[in-house]
Amino acid sequence: MNTKHDNKVIARLTGGLGNQMFQYAAARRIALKNSSDLKIDLSWFEEKGEWTPRNYELGLFRLPVKIATAQEIHRLKSCRQNPLFRRLPGFLKSRIFHTNQSHIIEKSFAFDPAILTVSKSDIYLDGYWQSYKYFQDIDDVIRNEFCLKHTLDHSAQLLADRIKSCDSVSLHVRRGDYVTLPSANSCHGLCSIPYYQKAVSLIKERITEPYFFIFSDDIEWVKQNLCVDAPTIYVE
Repeated sequence: MNTKHDNKVIARLTGGLGNQMFQYAAARRIALKNSSDLKIDLSWFEEKGEWTPRNYELGLFRLPVKIATAQEIHRLKSCRQNPLFRRLPGFLKSRIFHTNQSHIIEKSFAFDPAILTVSKSDIYLDGYWQSYKYFQDIDDVIRNEFCLKHTLDHSAQLLADRIKSCDSVSLHVRRGDYVTLPSANSCHGLCSIPYYQKAVSLIKERITEPYFFIFSDDIEWVKQNLCVDAPTIYVE
């Protein structure tokens, strides 16, 4: 019986759409560099904890990914790397278990160039990897793969056309779990109204006729509390 396995990179997906896109892109680059298969671990979406529940969102795109099996995940994921280890300082992580074993945990939110030279045959990639530098040398591949499977519906297409037709500015106001979830609020906090007003003023200094498109998970609150002295569309 042949027990050989193909080389693979497994990306642990967590968080919302933006986080998932970063995690995929970093893993895709490593997989291409090492001529490995890319698989994704979706187990986090079934876990319960003091964080905002999310759904797997990358199914929106035409991505060449497969779902990792529990057996494949178990083989690469180290039981030592539990929540206690995650709280260790970055310099200890790099000494104890950063790139010298199959399960690689992100040391910090800063870009880590060591990830670009990882050459192990099997890797379980565990982090947010929120930097374009992790995949900038394959940005053409990433842009091509982040292509929607389906065309926009009529109302969404009208909005997209309008955004393209002017000097559009996207303004995002996140509230939701940052208001209702104590752990999220204590970690991230909330941006104040003066913060947004200053941001709008800076944009108006640099763009002659900006058109603001405001996105939020609490759009009614935004309408009632944030006044933008410029053409504005609240995206419902």
